[in-house]
Amino acid sequence: MAKRLRSRYEPGRRTGDWLKIKNWMRQEFVIGGWLEGEASFRGFLGALTVGYYDVKGVFRYAGRVGTGMKLADRRALRAQLEPLAVDTSPFVGQQPDKPGAHFVRPELVCEVAFAEWTREGTLRHPAFKGLRVDKAARDVVRELPA
Repeated sequence: MAKRLRSRYEPGRRTGDWLKIKNWMRQEFVIGGWLEGEASFRGFLGALTVGYYDVKGVFRYAGRVGTGMKLADRRALRAQLEPLAVDTSPFVGQQPDKPGAHFVRPELVCEVAFAEWTREGTLRHPAFKGLRVDKAARDVVRELPA
């Protein structure tokens, strides 16, 4: 919460004197698959399943990212992911919690903003920010705050 020092609390009113500011983390993740869209996104890519490499080089699941993509992004991502399709999950250990995932070779890297890591080791409130063509998938590890 950020507020002007001389401001007063005014019950039932919102003023510009008190602001709720959320802290967001950002990092790269490797795309390991995708889920079909539901409801208004039926027929489109709904969410990406993403992960990172641990210290032993094992590809770990980090969660689903469906927010932050425009329809054009969903079309373009699906077109890029379909040629990378594989029959089995690239994730070791924990798997996507929704059935029907389409898995891909973990080659594409994307940037994601998120609120925090959950106790289960997945992302809370993730939002897609775009692809990262400047970073190799094998270089993506879980970043820890300083």
